[in-house]
Amino acid sequence: MSAKKSPPPGLYERLIPWRIRNRVTRWQQDRTCRRAFPLFQQDPDRALAAGSNLLSELVFGWGNTSFSAQTEYLERCMVEVAKSTGPILECGSGLSTLVLGTVAQRNNLKMWSFENSPEWALRVRTQLEKYGITSVKVCDTPLRSYGEYNWYDSSGESLPNDFGLVICDGPPAQTPGGRYGMYPQVKGRLRPDCKIMVDDADREQEREICARWKQENGGRFEIFGETKRFIVFDCGSQG
Repeated sequence: MSAKKSPPPGLYERLIPWRIRNRVTRWQQDRTCRRAFPLFQQDPDRALAAGSNLLSELVFGWGNTSFSAQTEYLERCMVEVAKSTGPILECGSGLSTLVLGTVAQRNNLKMWSFENSPEWALRVRTQLEKYGITSVKVCDTPLRSYGEYNWYDSSGESLPNDFGLVICDGPPAQTPGGRYGMYPQVKGRLRPDCKIMVDDADREQEREICARWKQENGGRFEIFGETKRFIVFDCGSQG
């Protein structure tokens, strides 16, 4: 009996229209998210256990994989949220808002999330409501120019003055100044020992921004991650 031949590369894509493929993928993502997120909410620590694929399933289920936070970054952010003793600021909302909001809620912490896209903010709010996550306030904060850079306009928000942790995964990379504006605009609201988590450290821009924060304000930072690197900036450390 002859061996079964594999279909030629690309045959699936040629035979099935992209609209149908997209619908199938979206169905798979929704199904994965509906199963995985309740499990995560029951016990977030299980996502940190060796061999767990729970965060990977959530990343797939959320979609938006080109921009969404990946598992190593989410894992470290979860650890930092669990250790935090003060409120949390998130710059750019998404899957991380749900994941970290769940951990914050378990630890009786509050989280503010800046979002410049009204449509995206609505999606995140809808999911927070769906899963009963009340620890997060998603703030509609359009981007505005501060001269040298653009940053979220949070002038209409009542923010705490003692953020202990910042999750910095926005605004989009093409924004003038990138994520630099976080420190000059928010530093008056940061605890001296605040930690800042910066995603996308594979990009030179993010590394240069953290080096500039260090030069202008002190502190130190390290780069972590194997599949997608990220930065942990410690405002209270020197070196």
